[in-house]
Amino acid sequence: MRHLCLLNYRQGHVALDKRLNYEYHAFVVYCDADREWVHNVLLKRMESEEGIKLCIHQRDFDIGKNITGNIDKYFEKSWKVVVVMSNDFAKSEWCQWEVDVVQERRRRQGKDAFLLIMLKTIDS
Repeated sequence: MRHLCLLNYRQGHVALDKRLNYEYHAFVVYCDADREWVHNVLLKRMESEEGIKLCIHQRDFDIGKNITGNIDKYFEKSWKVVVVMSNDFAKSEWCQWEVDVVQERRRRQGKDAFLLIMLKTIDS
């Protein structure tokens, strides 16, 4: 992580010291219907090409632990949260619960706690 911070500094970006305490740059919240895009496009681009380490529940969560405990644990290990929005996401009660957790984190940490990606236009 320190190498990435120095590289960003040299390119004119100022590194935030708080990020050094996190294992992941971002925790990604998405619905199962969008899994292919998240794994094949977002994950590939961010980790392979940009050097951004993402926390993806299907890959990184502790096997055998309950889902809510895993979410809490890995939210705490992640500097930011990326929410991938789509119609399927909007219809999922579980995804809505995760967004509620993100909103609570946003209230505690400030406005810059998460990034929203509109993968597909949301129907009203």
